[in-house]
Amino acid sequence: MLNTEQVPITDRYRVRLVPEFLERKMDADYDATIVNALTTKAMPVESKEHQQIQEIGDRLCKANGLPPMEYFVIDNDDENAFVSAGGKVLFYTGLLRVLESTDEIAVVLSHE
Repeated sequence: MLNTEQVPITDRYRVRLVPEFLERKMDADYDATIVNALTTKAMPVESKEHQQIQEIGDRLCKANGLPPMEYFVIDNDDENAFVSAGGKVLFYTGLLRVLESTDEIAVVLSHE
């Protein structure tokens, strides 16, 4: 049976195709497998790439009243970044190489 719910902030209605408890389980399973496997390939927190992402991300969170997030820079040629359901931000070095400024990095992190 389809379920609708009102979304906070926008007050829009959306259709929920998957029950919330199942969505949370799927998110946890994804974090436990895919995300955890990727984070083992993350660059060291001391790396300049990680420091750059962490600094920009922390500034964005602070400016928007959000708690700090956990960042991982994955050494991979893919031009990608995403946030897991568990709140881990994964930023690929392939994307970092094509971005030309800290402003562009901030746009990507803001999207995530």
